[in-house]
Amino acid sequence: MLAEHGGNQKLLSELLLLQNEPAQNVATKKQIAALFLKAGSAERAADAYHRLIREDRDDVDIYVGLGQAEILAGNYRLAENAFLDALRRRLNDSHIQSQLAMVARLATLDPTLRRLSSAEKYRRSVAILDLVQNELHVCLPNAPPPKPDKTRGPINNEMAEARLDQAEELWKQRDEACKQPPLPDDPLPLLMKKLSQ
Repeated sequence: MLAEHGGNQKLLSELLLLQNEPAQNVATKKQIAALFLKAGSAERAADAYHRLIREDRDDVDIYVGLGQAEILAGNYRLAENAFLDALRRRLNDSHIQSQLAMVARLATLDPTLRRLSSAEKYRRSVAILDLVQNELHVCLPNAPPPKPDKTRGPINNEMAEARLDQAEELWKQRDEACKQPPLPDDPLPLLMKKLSQ
């Protein structure tokens, strides 16, 4: 009931109490992990899924849930690993393959990784800006088309941040202008949510 009508904070409070109940079966623990995810608590969901993996290393749904929790937390490489583990246990599953493809795309676009060089962060920022401009142009055909990046000379972090700020502003315009939600396997909404935090 709380998951449908009660709001995330109330749901999270109840889940924290339930999580510590002794003698729960695996099905109940899986349900609690999924509800943590629904409540928006990615870290708690990931912890719950990790505990479940220790109990059952062959349950594909646990790895899929862990992958979804890691996506929500913005840990794209960890999500990719979880989906790979799921795919090893259920080969040729099209849903897992599509999740894996999406998270791999997220990992190659994510400009927030600390080890990135300024040039790579800039490259990713330009790619994100292009994607946002293209999505905005689909919703608003009269919007100016994307402009090719003509930056020359040394690249620095501020240049990348400026492109990301511009992408965030355009994404807000896209949210306001587009009646149609993004496709479920579109990585851009997840990435923009991470960038706005």
